[in-house]
Amino acid sequence: YNKHKPKRNIGKFITKDKKLREELIKKGYQFLTQGDTEVVLYAWKEWGIKSLEYFHGMFAFAIYDVNQQKIFGARDRAGEKPFYYTLQNQPY
Repeated sequence: YNKHKPKRNIGKFITKDKKLREELIKKGYQFLTQGDTEVVLYAWKEWGIKSLEYFHGMFAFAIYDVNQQKIFGARDRAGEKPFYYTLQNQPY
């Protein structure tokens, strides 16, 4: 583990993310990795829930919005990636 080296995704699950990445770069976003995690996060920051319209492929993720104090979860349209969650009365 090298704390100075950016973390990278192992796989690419959002297809067509190169085109989306280029669009986000034009909007001023800077990427540290080639993974699709940054693409998802920056797209969410830019377009919110509408960012799902740009995602193709198999994916499942959750994003915690600090400002709104809400969790948003999504998965691909075909349901290829499972999305697991749990509700608990206690914080941990």
